[in-house]
Amino acid sequence: MSPEVSVSGTKVILSLSYPVHLHTDVITVAYSKPASNPLKTASGGEAATFSPQTVTNRVYPEGPAYVSSVIENVSPSVLEMTFSMTLVNTQHPPASAFSVNSKFSYPEMSPKLLSPVQKSYYLSPALSLMEM
Repeated sequence: MSPEVSVSGTKVILSLSYPVHLHTDVITVAYSKPASNPLKTASGGEAATFSPQTVTNRVYPEGPAYVSSVIENVSPSVLEMTFSMTLVNTQHPPASAFSVNSKFSYPEMSPKLLSPVQKSYYLSPALSLMEM
């Protein structure tokens, strides 16, 4: 990818020669300070060379993409999954569409939509997942 470069305040904008299509693609960026026209401040300070750094890739597919999951101390029996797009709270996939794995054994689970972008699961005291 050979980018076009522009600078605006604290940001350097690289216009890529072709778009990134996959949200799973790992993109990196590096900077090698050139002998002429390096990145610099108004007072003459020059940006140092830096090795490849991972770029946050927020290019998502047309449908909702999995973003993250969390179990919090406040509610250790709830697993929340967040997606890239708002989900419709009308019909839920069957429990068999999901699985939770751990070093402990967790039997069956059923999804319950708590918010438009999160799926949640309830872990009962008996260590089985059930609908909330």
